[in-house]
Amino acid sequence: MHICVVGTHQYQWALWPFAGLFQKYWGPGTVAYCGDHLAGDLPPNLEFVQVPAYRMGEWPWQHWFGNGLRSYLETVDDPIVAMFLPDHWIKDPVDGGLVLALHDYMLAHGDVVRGNLTAGTALEQHGQVVDEWEGTEIISVSPTDPHASIDGGMTFCPSLWNRELLIDLLEPSWNLWDCEILGTRKVAELGLRSVGTRPPALRRVHGLSHLQPKVVFLNGLRGEDWALVRRHLPDGWRVEG
Repeated sequence: MHICVVGTHQYQWALWPFAGLFQKYWGPGTVAYCGDHLAGDLPPNLEFVQVPAYRMGEWPWQHWFGNGLRSYLETVDDPIVAMFLPDHWIKDPVDGGLVLALHDYMLAHGDVVRGNLTAGTALEQHGQVVDEWEGTEIISVSPTDPHASIDGGMTFCPSLWNRELLIDLLEPSWNLWDCEILGTRKVAELGLRSVGTRPPALRRVHGLSHLQPKVVFLNGLRGEDWALVRRHLPDGWRVEG
């Protein structure tokens, strides 16, 4: 299974707490960082891959997320990709058995585009049990459900993705929000599914918000993990929670 974190150089500082908490709660191993260019050193368990669709330092994130992400996925061999954003900071030990069960379920069911790993989503709250796999309850929310466009459809909270299906779904002109909103509608049109496990495999803090620039949200992190984020906080940023 390929594991990647997707972001731009503006938020490269967030990769340091991401990498530390990933290693602490997920385990050892190298994570690919797909970005526009490097803005300093990376943590030792991250490996930089420049987004193929654009030249160094020129990834128009707000307008061409779909094209950039698709170009990266086309270079990956694994059929299932675990994807994170830089501010997805894991806060508790990950249940590796649930990750593996979800991974194997997706391989066996070709209509599943996304496997939700994350607690606190609408899929977790509103999903219904649709199957049992390796002793694990598989839940789903219809992509036409009003909750699906929030967290039940094509959302980029920590998830597993069917690489080929995601490549087909992404439109080159989509930004991140288009991917989630318009992508969820396309999932419904194509008869695809987004599923998860009950319980979910991991819990994370979503540290940043586009609505409040230069503010970091740390509600739910343990004291030592909170301190890890603070050590890497850039000048001019402030913490809430």
